[in-house]
Amino acid sequence: GVRRIVGYQHSSVTPRHLAFEQPDAGTASALPDQVITVGAVTAAWLGERAPALAGRVAIGASLRRARDIPAPAEHGLLVAISSSRDEALALLRVLLAAAPGLRLPVIVRSHPTIPAEDLFAGFAWPANVRLSRGTSLADDLAATTLVAYSSSTVALEGMLGGRLPVFVDIGDVPPADPLIGNCPAKLSTSSAAELVAAVALVQSLGAAQLEARRDAARRYAESYLREPDREAMAEIVEAIAGPPQRAPLRLSAVIPTKNRAEDLERAVASILAQSRPPDELLIVDQSAGEEPRRRVGALARRTGKPALVYVHDPSISGLVHAKQVAARKATGDIVCFLEDDEVLEPDYFHAIEQGFHAHPAMLGCSGLVTNLPPLPAGYVRLFHLFHRGIFRDARVGVHGHVRGADLALIPSDCLSGGLSCWRRAVLEAVPFDVANGFHMLEDIDFSTRAAARFGARFFINPNARLEHRMSPVNRDVLGARQRRKLREFVIFYKKRSAQPGAGLQLGWLLVGLVLEAATQCVRARSLSPLGGYFMGIADGARWKLRDEAA
Repeated sequence: GVRRIVGYQHSSVTPRHLAFEQPDAGTASALPDQVITVGAVTAAWLGERAPALAGRVAIGASLRRARDIPAPAEHGLLVAISSSRDEALALLRVLLAAAPGLRLPVIVRSHPTIPAEDLFAGFAWPANVRLSRGTSLADDLAATTLVAYSSSTVALEGMLGGRLPVFVDIGDVPPADPLIGNCPAKLSTSSAAELVAAVALVQSLGAAQLEARRDAARRYAESYLREPDREAMAEIVEAIAGPPQRAPLRLSAVIPTKNRAEDLERAVASILAQSRPPDELLIVDQSAGEEPRRRVGALARRTGKPALVYVHDPSISGLVHAKQVAARKATGDIVCFLEDDEVLEPDYFHAIEQGFHAHPAMLGCSGLVTNLPPLPAGYVRLFHLFHRGIFRDARVGVHGHVRGADLALIPSDCLSGGLSCWRRAVLEAVPFDVANGFHMLEDIDFSTRAAARFGARFFINPNARLEHRMSPVNRDVLGARQRRKLREFVIFYKKRSAQPGAGLQLGWLLVGLVLEAATQCVRARSLSPLGGYFMGIADGARWKLRDEAA
């Protein structure tokens, strides 16, 4: 008689902690009807690895969270044991070997159900290492700035208060590290010497670098252990009981345009033919003449819907400025940016609205470009090899590849600007950077800043589909395109240079981009791509950062 089974993620999601598995083909499904996670990190992890759960995963909240505990002035290390006496013994052996090189107080904390006093007493410890006895987790965290762990979620609770996680790999099979996905603050070690080096690295950081790492730790933990506020609890109730009847969202479609009258007319025609048209169509036109306005006006008069708002202002200085103007004028609950050389499939806005209804925690998404040729697998691997850390971009390998209907959302902090949709709260909290000359990277600059502000609540919606018919108007030639791209990558880095490892990530990216430029030189039989590469780096190096909201 059971009609609906809901699973709630109480602990980690790792190979060791799996509570269900996908059965063999042809057998009865053993999966729950709904899975509620404690936050966005594990929801994304399940979405990537469990296609059978598509549409069943909801981002809930963590019902157990340590309070924010200020860090002490001096460094201290908490070694957290959680799984077994075997784990305790392995961690104690690593710690004993590392102890002579650790120049800070060390607290060993065992799980309440795993007695470890006898194990601890079996070793001769230096004066700076002690076993936690009769103290709360809050007390131990208040005395430390780092958490060394093998499988303990104490690392996550410490990160909420800015404690830095140090993973100690003791060779667990199956693995049980709860800090899954992209955790930029985590240091990984597999020996006593590496543990000593990791602690020394943190101790050597300047105040700004240390605070940047702590901020990264907090952002990850907040995304993993979502705060159980009123909104989150309402979403958990809804995931269990089913969605209430929803009022339609008001959608604004926005097209910045310049001197592309024919392309714009085709794009607007595809919007007017939507099965669920937007409630508002806002054109921000930087063209010198009136031809685009005349064509769009003629189309709009034939249908009368949606409401047309036409801003014609040649003084608007580029794409980002046009988006800023549109963000201030658009009236929709969801603001959908498009390009003037795109043609939408008839259900594009229906899919966008359904995505936001089905995932109330989602704050932004982009659609899918269908007419890009599938990238060679080798190129996709090389792209992701060189685009690491602050440059990580989940979009490559998705556009032009993902096909089919009713596909699951794909987590991505990088949203394609020309098919991105945002809840109004994002546009009100995060300004477009009109001051630092972005054009090619304006979308990942904006969307990654939005992700840093709101957490992992941004996705690609593969059911919202369009063709990008690349107009030749206003396109840079190959060398100029390389120069602009390299300049923007360097500026993008400068805005994030305090993040852990950002300098190394830029250097590694530049290696990949010089290989790309060299390949383009061979194909084009021209040195202009390499010339643009080096000139772009020089342009970026000379650039003085300006206030992005200026």
